[in-house]
Amino acid sequence: MNETGLEYEQRGPVAVITIDDAPYNRMSLAFMDSLESLVATISGDRTIRAVVITAAGDQNFSVGMNLNELISSLGDSARVDAILDQRLRVLGEIENMAKPWIATLFGNCLGGGLELPLACHFRLAAEEGARIGLPELHLGSVPAWGGSARLARRIGRDRAVDLILRAKTLSGPEALQLGLVTEVCEGDPLGGPVAMRLGVGGSWSIVERIRSGRWGAVRGESWGRASDKARPPAPVRPGSPRRRGPAPLARRPL
Repeated sequence: MNETGLEYEQRGPVAVITIDDAPYNRMSLAFMDSLESLVATISGDRTIRAVVITAAGDQNFSVGMNLNELISSLGDSARVDAILDQRLRVLGEIENMAKPWIATLFGNCLGGGLELPLACHFRLAAEEGARIGLPELHLGSVPAWGGSARLARRIGRDRAVDLILRAKTLSGPEALQLGLVTEVCEGDPLGGPVAMRLGVGGSWSIVERIRSGRWGAVRGESWGRASDKARPPAPVRPGSPRRRGPAPLARRPL
């Protein structure tokens, strides 16, 4: 692990960012400083067409921020505000960037470890072993990087409220059923193949599709749903069943 907790490399048209603080892969203050600088670089680099964000090791994507750093700043409210404002700013820049970001989810993806992927355009989850959620209430806190709003946009307000207020965690298949992740993969959910398909394809069409949905992000909707709202619903043929969306998850005891 280096001092920033972030590794970066470019593979052809694909940038690969690794959270490098195994086994927990916490996102420290130094990590976020490096990520903010890197986001600006990637945004202006025309040779980069897609971005994969993954994590070191094989145990956890990320358990969120380094809480020891936050606790040490609690006596300085301005410092705490600056820390959280930076994370809101960086995730907003990722979400609105005209290049697709792909997050690979495995092991624990909790708190900030889900908030960062929620700002990405694609989320690939391991079929087994993933624990995905925003369990901040267990710590007497709430999601503070924009995760509450983004989760509601991805899976609906009622499901998001249930997950957050009861601090639930989901497996990869459960997250896919709710629409929280894009795809479930056997073994490690490597984002490289997806990124390469996006990166070597018609880059301008990808860029324009993402840009055309930006108005949705400004209005509090995900970019992926902006075009869906503009498209009229498909007609239902006589006698054909109506789609009712994914079946609800089985109730779990409190």
